[in-house]
Amino acid sequence: TIKDLSAVIFTHNESSTGVTNNLEKICGIIREESNALILVDAVSSAAGIPIYVDKWDIDVVIAHRIGRVDIGQSSLIVTVGSPHRAYAYQASEYSVDRIKQIVPIWKKEHFEGGEVWIGDAEGFRPMAG
Repeated sequence: TIKDLSAVIFTHNESSTGVTNNLEKICGIIREESNALILVDAVSSAAGIPIYVDKWDIDVVIAHRIGRVDIGQSSLIVTVGSPHRAYAYQASEYSVDRIKQIVPIWKKEHFEGGEVWIGDAEGFRPMAG
């Protein structure tokens, strides 16, 4: 049941279908039933659609860069809203650890004389693009 959940993560705007989930309504239902951590994937909406973190009682908003990321560039943004620093650190750490567990991330290392995919699961490669 929802009462037993420690965290709920969902996508704000699904870029492949154009569906934008109603954050206010979803967060309200979660808060009525649970104290679960609310994590919102905002990769396709963070810069274009308002996200009212305090009003909707969202704990974490995450955006991950898609495409080429050069050395030294940021690839992940984790925004945590919390009245207490310790909770914010814990929520941020949980979010990054969970992303590393469930999101397929590939790296293509380039070097003199060639290149190699890191994180290649059984010959699967990310779509060319």
